[in-house]
Amino acid sequence: MIKNGKYFHPLPERNMGLKELFRHFCDTGTGRPANASGSAESAWTPDLLLEAISTSSADAESPELRTVQHWFHDNDRSISTANIHLLSRIFGCDDPVLTVDVRRALLAAQHRLKTKRRASCRTTATTKERQESAPQCNFLMPRLMDSLFARQHPLTLPVVVWTGCAALAIVTFIFGVDSVTYEAREGLNKQVGFLWAPSWTILPIVILPLFLYIVTGVVNAWHQRHQPRLSQVANDDHPDQQWPRKLLAFKHTFWSIFVLSYGLLFLLQWTGIHLRALLSGEASGYMIDWNIISLMRPDVVSNSAEIFVSLLAYAFFSTLMWLLFGGLVFLIVVTSAFHDICSSKELSASAAGRDAANASAVELIKSVYRCVVLSILFATLIKLQSTYLMSSGETIYHWLANDTAFFLGLSEQAPYRLNTRGIPQFTTALLLLVSCAVFFVCSRHVALSLQGTASPAVARPWYRKLRQIHLPDGPNIPWGAMIAVIVLMSLALLSIGLVNGFSCLVGLSTFVAAMSLYDPAFEPMRPKLHERSTLSP
Repeated sequence: MIKNGKYFHPLPERNMGLKELFRHFCDTGTGRPANASGSAESAWTPDLLLEAISTSSADAESPELRTVQHWFHDNDRSISTANIHLLSRIFGCDDPVLTVDVRRALLAAQHRLKTKRRASCRTTATTKERQESAPQCNFLMPRLMDSLFARQHPLTLPVVVWTGCAALAIVTFIFGVDSVTYEAREGLNKQVGFLWAPSWTILPIVILPLFLYIVTGVVNAWHQRHQPRLSQVANDDHPDQQWPRKLLAFKHTFWSIFVLSYGLLFLLQWTGIHLRALLSGEASGYMIDWNIISLMRPDVVSNSAEIFVSLLAYAFFSTLMWLLFGGLVFLIVVTSAFHDICSSKELSASAAGRDAANASAVELIKSVYRCVVLSILFATLIKLQSTYLMSSGETIYHWLANDTAFFLGLSEQAPYRLNTRGIPQFTTALLLLVSCAVFFVCSRHVALSLQGTASPAVARPWYRKLRQIHLPDGPNIPWGAMIAVIVLMSLALLSIGLVNGFSCLVGLSTFVAAMSLYDPAFEPMRPKLHERSTLSP
């Protein structure tokens, strides 16, 4: 279209942004002189546009070249209303009707740009307020624990433990304490080597890696599946704020277990017992193991070398204890976060929310139970090893076999106790107490969560839920079976070295615990039986 000897391109039908509409006029050459073919001589450039504005607006102030150049750039800068009036005259080909149409289009595009800017500012301000109001976990210990258990693949920590165990085994082999005996009494050569100690082999190779794998899997599942699903049903607008807040609430607990592991179990125990014994040359009635065997076998390893070996050993063992306690604390953190989400009225009022909470509750409490069982097995191995070192057994396997034989009446000689003492007895009692407390706290969190999401017909006090194996309108949680196994394992641990035949009880509890790790409800055959009954005529 040609107006007043200039080319005019029709206005676009769709709504454009201010810069997009401006580029449309410039690229099509709208307002430029028309050539013989009826099209624009060329597209607009900053110099050409500034010259045209200066010519057509002799009575008005023309913009600077830099300002015009900014109009051509792809940015969010607007164009002033006065300049829009000047441009509408240029792009409208000095035609009154077209000038009004172009001015309306440019002003509407300018209004859309301003609206978009205000919305963007509000969104930015809201996001900044959320970030400022959200609790940030800036404390060293909670952040460190979170990076270990919540930001890693479940196999990362087990691989670290295996690496440390392999390094310690190589050190014991180099210094010759991997398999070593000493004469505890006349005619009794007692095996106290590293490879013969289940608390230094089975524990870091099997028990603790499996524990860490389950804990890390629970934390990752909470972040990736349970929390997003429950938060969506509960209409939680800030689900990412819950986890840092929980970590901050447990910051003193994380520091306490760090001090307990490295301050008491490592620094105090190693310096107060092993280092002092090695420096003085006297065991002072303490049990003999491969960490102070140089006192009895200086021909195998010297005291100076034994100081280095025992330092590495107890630093490694304290790290194992720190990871164990840290994993137990994270179980409480996860179940506490689960309880907080289930306290939402929106979730309890929704059938989908109750179903999601029930499914999460079953998975969480079974994982907690498996970790507690492994923790008690952890303590059982420590007490078995320390009690053996204070007993008359030549090896730990002969000692357990002799106890079983005497209990069954196959032997007339009962194992007796050496006149020694050992501090690991206190460690095992502490571990058992902490493990049972963790199971109680986590069970209470889950039971209270189910109490909040259950329908009124099945709502019961949380302690009654613990006695309910099957709820009419709730998840199938084997509370009774889990509590029975934990009680059995606790009795077996406490009986070690106190009663004859404890090995039978330990063996039974270990077998039952291993079965319950696969299925806490002891129902591995139920799906197959149900399938057969369904297919049978």
